[in-house]
Amino acid sequence: MRKIYTVLFFYILFISSVFSQKRIVFIGVDGLGSRILKKANTPVWDSLATMGSYSYNVNAVLPTLSNPNWASLLMGVSTKDHQIKDNKWRKSDFKDHFFCNQEKGNTVPTIFKVMRDRYPDENIVVFHEWKEFTELIEFNTLTYSYHEKGSGLILKASDYIIKEKPLLTFIHLDLVDKAGHTYGYRSNQYKTAVERADSLTGVILEKMREGNALDSTIFIITSDHGFNGKGHGGRSKKLREVPLILAGVGIPVGLRLPDRLHNYDLPVTLASILNCTIPGCWKGEVIKALMELPDNKNKLQ
Repeated sequence: MRKIYTVLFFYILFISSVFSQKRIVFIGVDGLGSRILKKANTPVWDSLATMGSYSYNVNAVLPTLSNPNWASLLMGVSTKDHQIKDNKWRKSDFKDHFFCNQEKGNTVPTIFKVMRDRYPDENIVVFHEWKEFTELIEFNTLTYSYHEKGSGLILKASDYIIKEKPLLTFIHLDLVDKAGHTYGYRSNQYKTAVERADSLTGVILEKMREGNALDSTIFIITSDHGFNGKGHGGRSKKLREVPLILAGVGIPVGLRLPDRLHNYDLPVTLASILNCTIPGCWKGEVIKALMELPDNKNKLQ
C-alpha cells in the first residue's frame, strides 16, 4: 500500500510541474493531535510527508478549542488578536467590533477573503462536517459551501474538485474529534477514526487522479488541537502540538519544517504562495523554509 501511494505522489509532482496556476486542497482534521500519529497507521499522510514538507509540533493557540484555532488557521493571528475565544462565538458577537481598519462588524480578514480579493472570479469552496464552521468566514466570499457528515462529504468534494477545479477547497473532517470526545484519546476508537480520516484523504487523491484534476495542486493536512482524555482546552503539549503537512507543486520534498511554528503562520504562507496581498494586521510569518530552495529543486512560482 505504501508503494502505491508513493508512486501516486511522484505522479502528482511530475504532472503538476508543468502548470503555473497553483490550486489548494486544504484538509482540516478536527482533533488530530500529533502524538496519535506515532500509533496510528496513516499511509496516505505518511506519503504526503515523504513527498512534501512537514512538522509534527506546530503550536496551536490557547485555548485549545476549535473556534479559536480554526480562526487562527484562517486569519493569520493569535487569539489575542482575533478575540474568538470559545466555540459559542458567532458573527453576531462582533457586530460592534472593529478589526484591521475595516467597517464595524467584520472579523480579522480570513485567507478566503484575501484570496477572493486577489482572484475575484475563481472558485473558493468549503465542505464541512462541523455545521458552524462557516461562521468564521466572511459573507459573500465563498463560491460554494456544503455541509454533510460522513463519507458522502468526501465524494461530493471530490466530484466538485474534478468538475470545477476551484482555487481553494477547504474540507473539514470531524470524525476524529467526535471519537476523542466519546471514547477518549487512548481508545481504539480514536485511533480507528484517525486511520479512517487518512483513508478518506486517499479517496480524494485517487478520485482527483482518475479525473485528471491534480494539475498544480498543493495538498495541506493540519488540525486545530489534540486531546487529553476525552477533552481539550488546556495548555499541555499533547493538546497544543498538531501536524502540518504540505505536498504538491513547488513544495520541497522531504523537508522537515522548523520547530516552533505557529498555526497562524499557515495563512500568511498560503497568501504568499498565491501572490495575494497579506493584510497588515496579520501577525503570522511566512514559512521561509518553503520558499528558500536550492536551484535544483522545484521552486514556488
